[in-house]
Amino acid sequence: MDFLEHTIEYRVPAAKADALLAYDGSVTINRTAGEMSARCDLEGHNILTLNLAHDIITGKKNAEEARKAFGQNVTEDSMGKNPPYVVALQFKPSTNAAEPDKSVIPGSPKRPMKDAEAKSSQGGMVDAEVMGFVVAVNDNEILAAAEAAKEKVSLQVLEYAKRLHAEHGQNLGETLKLGLKIGDTVGDDRGRQAARQRRRGACRAASAEWRGVRNRVYRGDDQGPQRSAGHDRQSASQGN
Repeated sequence: MDFLEHTIEYRVPAAKADALLAYDGSVTINRTAGEMSARCDLEGHNILTLNLAHDIITGKKNAEEARKAFGQNVTEDSMGKNPPYVVALQFKPSTNAAEPDKSVIPGSPKRPMKDAEAKSSQGGMVDAEVMGFVVAVNDNEILAAAEAAKEKVSLQVLEYAKRLHAEHGQNLGETLKLGLKIGDTVGDDRGRQAARQRRRGACRAASAEWRGVRNRVYRGDDQGPQRSAGHDRQSASQGN
């Protein structure tokens, strides 16, 4: 069973993606992050998979040749021959391999490259990072409004949710336009992505909890605060 995964920094050309998939379905690539991974049952097999993937990318082997080489190396390894392709990487992983996609929406957030991260660590947040936080805030409010609109709420609350959605949507658009105007595309690092994911999870959890309470009330399972037996006896005594 394939349960062990190794990831290296590597820029994989898009033209080589089909050949890698034909070679081994356990190879995964993330061009945006600049990573290539192998998932097998043993560390040596992952190393072997990555070495042969590198051979395909550099043109040393095609997919079929790489598959045959994989079998040969595994056989030799099982016989104690310790083939180099199983022992260690036969190439040096890439550096600065990240390749952020070009957004189809002008001004949309993109991950900062390492030079921008270095600039940020030396002198505080750069403009792109500040605007990235603003984008995250607006995203979260838009999500919250969308979740609220799905519930059976009063007309006043529904109208407020719609207004919240529209206003933060407008703010989001203006932030992206500002990034284009000053020539600094909005940043979107992993920290802000994680923050948005946590907020989305919290919104969905709160929405699910509310639906559960509402359903219990409709079924009559939830009768509100429970009074103690002593309180009931005292009330009965006062009534007599």
